[in-house]
Amino acid sequence: MSDAEKTPEKDQVCQTPPVSEETKPETTRIVKAGPSVKTYIPKTMDLDEFKKLPLTQQKKLMKHELWVQRADELKEIKKQKKKQVRKRRNQRQAQEAAETGMSRCSLKRQKLETQENSNIGLVLDMAFDDKMDEKEIKSISSQVMRCYSANRQAAKRVNLHMTKLHGKLRERFDTAMPHHVGWSSDHVQMHEKEYLELFDKSDLVYLTADSPNVIESLEPGKLYVIGGIVDKN
Repeated sequence: MSDAEKTPEKDQVCQTPPVSEETKPETTRIVKAGPSVKTYIPKTMDLDEFKKLPLTQQKKLMKHELWVQRADELKEIKKQKKKQVRKRRNQRQAQEAAETGMSRCSLKRQKLETQENSNIGLVLDMAFDDKMDEKEIKSISSQVMRCYSANRQAAKRVNLHMTKLHGKLRERFDTAMPHHVGWSSDHVQMHEKEYLELFDKSDLVYLTADSPNVIESLEPGKLYVIGGIVDKN
């Protein structure tokens, strides 16, 4: 057997060059540690009283206070973002008023007067009042308000209806959102009756994710029903 045909010895086959410290991959991940109970200073009780609590109670109180603090910070951030949005909107409207020589109110009125009706109906079925808790009621109310606002600003509005408005949701509109009484009936209509009592069944299309049918376009003259429910479970 020639030298070229010799098989390398086992230790030569398995041997790999040593990895230097410089070529080792970095595997250490730096994680920012939260405050320690030992050094934490409570906001809602005296420090001496805090130290007398069992360790589990100390941790629980610290976690709650930090959560409240973070929630307040997020609330302030959200507030500032809304403030910036209003500022940009006001600047845009002021620019439009300067370019056209019309006041903001006149511009809004002109947009509403030139707005077209798409002849497409959208029905928010609010019959699920008893299926939502207080937080979800608040969320669906805000979404309805955004729907109304979007419908007013659209170049072509839909015929927006809220049906079976009752219970906790009706109460919220009457107490926390009393300005809804001034909403234009061209952009939303509120009904206590169910949609089947108000509209011809042949004109209704109930939209649901459970249907195998995929809708490709909206047909004028039809009313598309959406379940007015927020379920975050």
